[in-house]
Amino acid sequence: NNNNNNNNSSSNDNNADEEVSDENNTQQQSQHQEQQQQQQQKRSEQLRQQNFFHTGKAWQVFMPAGLTEPNEQGRDMVVKSFIEARIAVCEGGKKEWFSVVPGLDGDDEHATDLEKATISYKCQYIMIALKYALAEMSKPNRPKWEDCCQHAIDTMNDACDGFIQCAETVMRWHRYFCDANDAFPHPNPHA
Repeated sequence: NNNNNNNNSSSNDNNADEEVSDENNTQQQSQHQEQQQQQQQKRSEQLRQQNFFHTGKAWQVFMPAGLTEPNEQGRDMVVKSFIEARIAVCEGGKKEWFSVVPGLDGDDEHATDLEKATISYKCQYIMIALKYALAEMSKPNRPKWEDCCQHAIDTMNDACDGFIQCAETVMRWHRYFCDANDAFPHPNPHA
């Protein structure tokens, strides 16, 4: 009988040891998974901090209103491709103002020379701000969008007489241009 008790006791001890071992393994696996998740979150956060175009804020600034925001993966590439395309449209508008006015396929006698020049200048300001944003906003000490717009003003003021002085003006032009599918309205509302 004593032997049976010893065997039962030994068997119970083995079962208890196995349960403790299983618990330890489960805890270790859980801790390991948790550490991996934390490391992955930390890497994602570092990426977000390094690349502004990966953020939701970049989506708000550079994308047309109402466009569905994709998941984080690849967001920066979508934003950058829209910016690059918008730069190309602005380059066209700088050369031929009517290329950024819907419904026009050539020069229009209903617009004054000043109105034509104004649209070309708006395209230049936006284009300079966007190029600066692409070059600088991925860096750790990146400027804000407003700073990019101010850079465009400073650049244009160095090249010609100051057309505008306030970065918010370029920001408004860009927002309108962006939301209007990279276009400006005809400068003469009666045309």
